Amino acid sequence: MATALHHAGLPPRDRFQPGSLTSPGKPGHLEALFQQAGLRTTSTTRLNAPFRLPATADYIAFVQDAAGPILQILKPLRPDARAAA
Repeated sequence: MATALHHAGLPPRDRFQPGSLTSPGKPGHLEALFQQAGLRTTSTTRLNAPFRLPATADYIAFVQDAAGPILQILKPLRPDARAAA
């Protein structure tokens, strides 16, 4: 996302904004959601979850298949600018 925003000349976004892929990682967010749902005895544990793919081409294919918001940011760019991003 940061790369797409940079190439589009847009400012960085809050990585925890509601609806973003990483919004559940905001400290205290999941606990608040559980309480709002009426759950009282809960706990959360932070885990590292590395996302690894065999090659850069595999990552690009993943982004093209799964990252609609990123593609929308890149869509208005010239083809060479999209390729650079």
